[in-house]
Amino acid sequence: MRGETEVLFHGVRGSAPTSGLAYAEFGGDTPAIEIRAPDARLFLDAGSGVRNAAAAARQGDIDLVLTHYHYDHLIGLPFFEPAWRQIGRLRVWAPVLEDRRPEDVLGAFFRAPYCPVGLSDFKMAAEILAFRPGDTLDVGGGVAVSTMLGAHPGGCAVLRMKTAAGDIVYASDIEAASAREAARLAMFARGADLLIIDSMNDDMTAPHRRGWGHSSWREAACVGAAAGARSIALFHHDPRADDDRLNRIDAEAQAFEPRAFLARQGSRAVLNSRGGGERRSLERRRATDDGDAANQVLSRRR
Repeated sequence: MRGETEVLFHGVRGSAPTSGLAYAEFGGDTPAIEIRAPDARLFLDAGSGVRNAAAAARQGDIDLVLTHYHYDHLIGLPFFEPAWRQIGRLRVWAPVLEDRRPEDVLGAFFRAPYCPVGLSDFKMAAEILAFRPGDTLDVGGGVAVSTMLGAHPGGCAVLRMKTAAGDIVYASDIEAASAREAARLAMFARGADLLIIDSMNDDMTAPHRRGWGHSSWREAACVGAAAGARSIALFHHDPRADDDRLNRIDAEAQAFEPRAFLARQGSRAVLNSRGGGERRSLERRRATDDGDAANQVLSRRR
């Protein structure tokens, strides 16, 4: 449908991939988000979850925006099919962090004996474009991407995608423990239709992990509430947290802030713009939903 934008959660786990039946409901793949706008295909990060998008990403032009270079956000890049199929255009937007050139950082990643292909092989199929947090990225297709620097060891880009159907903010690895950082994030995410935000810690683990560059679900929900975000996807789950624990956190988070929910691998959010943009809605769907069936529909007048 024209004016509809889909957000697909291909990987929602943080730090390291996790497997086993105890983790099946929320999924074990590391960060990878896909945005399907009417005239643009955009991927955010290339964790192990990016492999789950292989079938859908075989055709057309694609932009991939990396937020930073920690393994959990990059490990899927050598397995990203558009880089090797040579069908359509692939642009990789890579941040300059701590004054390191993206090609130098990626060159160290695509290097023997750790990887069987080199950066030169990857660059034959992909154009690498450097940006600095604070820049606005021209990805085309009616989607504008603004960026800012988030609080994370080594730096991390926070992204805001403006589409015809609404605004999506992606704050994948951020520590919102301080009032100053929480206020910065809330200002950047103000009025977002969907905020995807790091919530790796809980009330018990957060005090012992200060300086790790991650937020608790409570801190993340507070940022979303302060921003006035319509929906808050809590993301980057602790690799040690099984489904039972995450379901408990999900219930606590929704009781604390009704707009918050824990993201699940394989789920999607659909943003709709109707009536010339005067009315917008957001639908959250599980991977098993059919057609227009939705678990939850949130809407407001604009």
